[in-house]
Amino acid sequence: MWQEADAAQRGLMVAEVYERIEVDLSGSTIEMVATPQPRWTPFFERVIRLRGTTGGKAPKTPLVEVGVDLGGQHWSDD
Repeated sequence: MWQEADAAQRGLMVAEVYERIEVDLSGSTIEMVATPQPRWTPFFERVIRLRGTTGGKAPKTPLVEVGVDLGGQHWSDD
């Protein structure tokens, strides 16, 4: 579906999932914060929880990177 979509259609698909996407190109790396639409938040919360339980290690991606707040929980790269 994504591969067959033109730029306008891809924009609509992204807007369906994300409320806001912020990109910072000021450093030597690209940093992106994607905030999901409210109806997608439960999906991303589940992904984050599942990622945190696989392999017995905490997820490396802080919740703020996907715009989800689960009560101030943050994980490190340890």
